[in-house]
Amino acid sequence: GATRPLTKELMFSNEGAVGSGGKFDGTLCLTRTATGLTLSDRGVFTVMAWVKSTRNKAPWEGVLLASPAHYALAVDANPASQRFLAAISTAQSTAFDYRSATATNQIVTGQWHHVAQTYDTAAAKMSQYVDGNLVQTTAVSGNVNSAAGGVFMGCRKAASYDQFFIGTLDEVAVYTRALTEAELLDYVTRTRP
Repeated sequence: GATRPLTKELMFSNEGAVGSGGKFDGTLCLTRTATGLTLSDRGVFTVMAWVKSTRNKAPWEGVLLASPAHYALAVDANPASQRFLAAISTAQSTAFDYRSATATNQIVTGQWHHVAQTYDTAAAKMSQYVDGNLVQTTAVSGNVNSAAGGVFMGCRKAASYDQFFIGTLDEVAVYTRALTEAELLDYVTRTRP
């Protein structure tokens, strides 16, 4: 959680899903202030990444990508759960609670998995995908909150930095449209490590 100079050895792993990947050791994260990646005022988007969690101790939740009070992707690495979590806050649905499927063993520790969150206010739903397969749909509508905010990769920032991710992230992508299940499955098939 402390500011420090970053080196290639600290930040990158040669064992990414596609080429090299971003390495997170549970003590650092990347931040970007005042960016369009907050997706504020958007009524449609997709955020996704390849993730390989290596966390084996509490706290179990590790945030992959988040703009707090806007949206967040996280993994629950608890051996009894191993689930993909996603949250969104909109003008109509201001609750920022994580949604997750009831299934367990979605995100097995030490293995690569692709996670994606799509949102479409016209369809009034947020959908979560693991490895290109739909695992959860939640009824939500309205544009993403318009308040200014930063974006965090590998952690969350509420009152302080927390929920640090441990593992490797790769191919993090943000789209200003909701990708279809067929598009996500095709991407996963073509890039699977």
